[in-house]
Amino acid sequence: MHWPTFPDCAAAAALPDGVTLRAWTPAELDALPARLVEWSPSITVGAESAFLDARFLHTQVATAEAPDRDLFAFAICRDDVVVGFQAFQRDRGARALHGRLGVLAPEARSGFLGALGFILRGLVPGFDRDLQGDGRVLRVSEALYATPLLRPVSSLWPDEATLTSKTREVLAVP
Repeated sequence: MHWPTFPDCAAAAALPDGVTLRAWTPAELDALPARLVEWSPSITVGAESAFLDARFLHTQVATAEAPDRDLFAFAICRDDVVVGFQAFQRDRGARALHGRLGVLAPEARSGFLGALGFILRGLVPGFDRDLQGDGRVLRVSEALYATPLLRPVSSLWPDEATLTSKTREVLAVP
């Protein structure tokens, strides 16, 4: 399969006016952990905490020097100012990109995902652990946002006969 390049992905994104995606520079990767904690302090524990390790960022994130790595990370910029981070994990077997972590600065959070065409599709209960404001670490639900990447004919929707009544209700399959 031919995978799109980093510039292909950035160019294909339907972004609001003034918003761009770009690669992180090595110096920015060094400073990224502090930004992530500033933007979302709860990521200091759990699955997302891997992004707080600069060594992980430098060895796992695809770069111009190492384009074949399976972790793509974009700097989200508004009017040329970095206001967010988005990482996707490439799953070669499934031929899919899965959102790994997305964080926006508090001042940039107003409707951004909707402007990109993402829709809240559900919640994944107990998916991860996050640090709470009072210092406790608790299992938390994660919001699941999705946008279609393929035409409907390229995707298979479950057959109604194979679904339980509860699954049918959640998926709103008549």
